[in-house]
Amino acid sequence: MSDPTDLVALAEQLGAALDNAFAGSDPRIRQTLALAEETGEFVQAARRYLGLARRTGDLDQVAAELADVVITAFVTARTFGIDLPAQITTKAGVIVTRGWRDTPTS
Repeated sequence: MSDPTDLVALAEQLGAALDNAFAGSDPRIRQTLALAEETGEFVQAARRYLGLARRTGDLDQVAAELADVVITAFVTARTFGIDLPAQITTKAGVIVTRGWRDTPTS
C-alpha cells in the first residue's frame, strides 16, 4: 500500500482497483455517486455530533467520515482527470487573497 498521506498515489491505487472491480461501468458516474454518498454520511455524522439528530455521535465518527470524503474526492478527481492538488492550491489562493465578503443586508 502506498503512503496514506500521499493522497494522489492512494487515489491512483484505489481507482485502479475500482476500475478492475467494476469493469464496464462508467467510472465518472460511479465516483460522482460515491462522493455524494460519502458527503451525506459526513453530514449525518456531524449532525449527530452537534446534537442535531435523533441519536448522538462523537467526533471520531465525524473524523472518519471526513476522511472518507477526502479519499473519495481524490479518487473522483483521478477519474475525471482533475489535478486536485493544483485545484486546491488555486482555490486556496483565491480564498486567501479575496478576503471575507460582507453579508448583503437585503
